[in-house]
Amino acid sequence: MWFVVASALFVFVYLVLKPLGDGLVDTSAWAAKLMAPPASGDNNTTKQYLRFTQAALMDGWLSNVPFFNSIAMFAALVFAALYHWWAALIVFVVAVFIGTLTKMIWGRSVTHYLLYMHARLLNRAATCRQKNDNERAEAAESMASELQQIIAVYMNASLRPPTAKQLQAMPYGDVSFYLNANS
Repeated sequence: MWFVVASALFVFVYLVLKPLGDGLVDTSAWAAKLMAPPASGDNNTTKQYLRFTQAALMDGWLSNVPFFNSIAMFAALVFAALYHWWAALIVFVVAVFIGTLTKMIWGRSVTHYLLYMHARLLNRAATCRQKNDNERAEAAESMASELQQIIAVYMNASLRPPTAKQLQAMPYGDVSFYLNANS
């Protein structure tokens, strides 16, 4: 019986973190594509730039949210399997179904997630300044100013983060494309 309770608790944690974790990952991937130079093509250098930019946007506690989300799901499945083998299948199906519903219902606009990233970048810049690491502080401030421009465009738009399919169709560096495509 304790395995069922533990599994249910971890499913609950998964469901609570699902909208925030997915929103942060999707928004950071989208913001990285917006920060790329407009003339970028689909090559290895651009893909590497996107990965590095997304990692810089998700640095710190922001990157832990999707990680804890995955760990909670895995732990729920392990505890359910310890209870009985078929319980893991039921927990997986129910958690994925309800997780999708929670993402649709409680998902926020891109501005909500961009503001988290912006605040984190400003905190990182301040921390680097305290440690006399001016080069990293300037990099964080530069990225924060780019993010501020994106926030200014999308502030009252109430658009959800784009899906992977929508993200693939977007051009590099065009800040207003997503807004114009959903108007």
